[in-house]
Amino acid sequence: MNILKQETDLDIDEMKRHDHIHESFASNAELRKRYIRTKRVLGHRIFANRSLQLDRIKSSGFDMDYTLALYKSPEFEEVTFQQIIESLIELGYSEQI
Repeated sequence: MNILKQETDLDIDEMKRHDHIHESFASNAELRKRYIRTKRVLGHRIFANRSLQLDRIKSSGFDMDYTLALYKSPEFEEVTFQQIIESLIELGYSEQI
């Protein structure tokens, strides 16, 4: 495993214990100090101005203005279209849609 990958990968076991760790620290500052070694390369970070509970996320989407990612538009649109069709069929719509 290369050095960059070792530095940027998070310890999965530590992530699973996040709730317990968070309760054991007196402040967010202490929590940040604990995870300072898991710092990712700037381009691989997600920034938010509030707390996120990612365990509740069922799906995600992208704003197609190319601010977050460069898209291969025809391929992206085809995959998106197919996933929408599959979701509608799972909801009970006819497979002929």
